[in-house]
Amino acid sequence: MIPLRVKYLAPTIPETVSKKSKTVPIAASFDSIGTCHYKISVKVPAERVAQEYEHAIRAATRNVKIPGFRPGKAPMEMLRGMVGDGLQAEASEHLLEHVVPEALVETKLEVLRLMDFDATKHDIPEGQDYSFDFEVETAPDIELPEWSEINIEAMPTDPSDEQIEETLKAIGRDHPRFEEKEGASLDSDTLADSDIQFFMNGDEGPEAKDLKLALGSPLYGSNPETYDEKMTGAKPGDKLELDVEFNEGFEKSEWVGEKGTVKVTVKRIVTPRHANVEELIQDLQIESEEKLREMVSGRIGMENEANERRRQVEEALASILSLKPFDLPNRLIDEEAEHAEKGAVERIQKGGKSEEEAKKEAEGQRPAIRENSKKNLQMYFLLRRIAASAQLSVNKKDMDQAYREIGMQNGTDVKTTKAFYQERGLESQLKGDILEGKARNFVAIQLAAQNAPAPEVEASSAAE
Repeated sequence: MIPLRVKYLAPTIPETVSKKSKTVPIAASFDSIGTCHYKISVKVPAERVAQEYEHAIRAATRNVKIPGFRPGKAPMEMLRGMVGDGLQAEASEHLLEHVVPEALVETKLEVLRLMDFDATKHDIPEGQDYSFDFEVETAPDIELPEWSEINIEAMPTDPSDEQIEETLKAIGRDHPRFEEKEGASLDSDTLADSDIQFFMNGDEGPEAKDLKLALGSPLYGSNPETYDEKMTGAKPGDKLELDVEFNEGFEKSEWVGEKGTVKVTVKRIVTPRHANVEELIQDLQIESEEKLREMVSGRIGMENEANERRRQVEEALASILSLKPFDLPNRLIDEEAEHAEKGAVERIQKGGKSEEEAKKEAEGQRPAIRENSKKNLQMYFLLRRIAASAQLSVNKKDMDQAYREIGMQNGTDVKTTKAFYQERGLESQLKGDILEGKARNFVAIQLAAQNAPAPEVEASSAAE
């Protein structure tokens, strides 16, 4: 799923609003003015305004040293004079920093973001009540059905004969055999079994034996067109020489950035084929064809079960959306669709088209992109609602496990992987991915419980 760029405000009550403090409370109410769109009305008593003015003054003069007074103990009037003409602006900003989050908490709305709120437009006078409104966009209000209402029929996961044969063919592709083709030369259907060695200014460099060279797959550092031109028609015994450039990552680091040659000695022309069952038994050191098929069947069975589990979860989520539909704000959908369309343009350009051509093609896909963006957003919020209802969360152990798995996939340790995510601000996205995974697993467990066969009851027990 495309990660949302909308970030939760996660409002928290500042320390000055704790139950133990003597901070004067505010009053906050809200009215719906659209889909996931609310107007919050706030009333700040004059006593609270006075408190925030005092807090602002002390914050502004915290590091000021006044002869004869300990830090923070100077009279308020003396400190007030030191703030000067900027007091009202400082106090207004200070008040809003405290009051807006407090209002969000009081309304108990699941707020995504403030809507075009400009704190600089508020000049809050001292000594009187202050009222103001602001608008917020919230997460959708999602009602979940009872799990008994979700009926997903389980499909069989037993491996089919066709699956077993296809898998055996795939394993055979991974264990190729090369048969020499007498009197042949290199073409698109054959490979050149060759030895190669790199040179620079007469000095010998790295070499490799028994490489299977193919047209269309140029040697490292060589020009693709020149490679195909010289290699086409190559026969056993031919010795070819190609110009190459030693780029970053070359085995001999001191040669990087220089130019040289690679000498190719063609030993034979071969035709590749897949290993047959008998050859696989030998390669994999398995007792018999029966054991091989048993192993393949077991692997396919696990894959089928995992795929069936995913299918059931996706159908269950779609069923929930059908039973309990919810709306999203158009603004949120538009932003997600705009982001997705930019990504589509980039992908199309990578396919070789110009920016203008890519934009035109993406524009033609706009309705589909918007609909897909809406579905992605609905799934994003639905999974988080399920996670909340099941009291699922992501802890440090979950994050560390994810870093270990990612590190293993990329050949890095946990510390390096974690630093990469932290430096690029990707931790919250990873945390969201983990939470989604937990929510999907929870759905799978609910479905499995429904599909589980009823326990058998002994005849004697039933009679009783």
